[in-house]
Amino acid sequence: MPKHSSNFGKAITRLFTILNTWQPTGRLILELNASSPSDSEHWFKNYCFGPGHEDPGDWSQQEKAIKWHDPKHGWVNGQQVKAPDAPAILRLFSPLCLTPPKNLPEVYAVTCFVIRRQLRHEIFPEVLKALWEKLPRLESIAYELWRVRRYQCQPACTYALNNAISYPGPSMDAISAADLQLAKAFAKRSHNFERLSISYMIDAQQFFYLVPAATTTPRRDVYTLLQNASLAALHMPQLKSMVLWNSSEQGQACAVIYQRHSASGMDTLTWRGTWDLDLSYDIVESWKKVASGSCYLRVENEALQDVDIRCHGDAVYHLRLPDGVIDQASLWQIRQEGMMQRMA
Repeated sequence: MPKHSSNFGKAITRLFTILNTWQPTGRLILELNASSPSDSEHWFKNYCFGPGHEDPGDWSQQEKAIKWHDPKHGWVNGQQVKAPDAPAILRLFSPLCLTPPKNLPEVYAVTCFVIRRQLRHEIFPEVLKALWEKLPRLESIAYELWRVRRYQCQPACTYALNNAISYPGPSMDAISAADLQLAKAFAKRSHNFERLSISYMIDAQQFFYLVPAATTTPRRDVYTLLQNASLAALHMPQLKSMVLWNSSEQGQACAVIYQRHSASGMDTLTWRGTWDLDLSYDIVESWKKVASGSCYLRVENEALQDVDIRCHGDAVYHLRLPDGVIDQASLWQIRQEGMMQRMA
């Protein structure tokens, strides 16, 4: 067994043993992260890994990038002239724990579980499931999953959904087979959703195709997608907001944001993007049916002008997507890495 796998198991056991003595007092977040100092010292100087790479107000690493000179690891005078070799990549994404820790005590104090994108190491689904089973008061999970292990997340995600846990979701795109299975799992549980963020994880069209009453409508363009979304929303009585966003082409991004404002009696349906789209009469009428009670639906159209979108992080930032679409520290990291990648 690799040394770091054994160390992780021991650390988790010790952590859960300590947390087992804590009494539930409110909301408590448990965040897992692990990295080696050498990760950012050698091949992956332009990556963010956690402590020291989390401050949204600190852009000093861009200045350091200009001085990077490490020919052995592919960096010459601030330029990346050679890609990391296969062993280096495998080390970065290697499994953190091969088998679930045994005899973990239950922890009642924790209500939220977080793994952000800065954790590159793989965590097997059975390990995640073992951890979550020992958190009986768990209300939400934020798991930003990397592409290298995207196809393995379904068993653990299904466990979360079957136990009515809010799942803000991973952050890298998944292969088609896994997409469909996960879309089915999310659609099956959608009736109780208040908020669901599954960016990069499944295609929105798959999700709305699988939600009851949204399966017979043609799904060929933006308009039919938005109509399907409204039909799906009708079957989510607890829904407070829904965001559909896209940034598939260089410099282009758009979002449709539905938000329920019960207190003010006015719901909003907003189109925001680098290109204009007039929401058709049929689309607006279909979303009026979603508006709660006698709420008035206000339709807004906002054009993004003079914005520089080079990566998905830039798109999320300029689209001003609601909290929950992506962790704010992760958003900063994506934009930081994108900027350093362009410099390299």
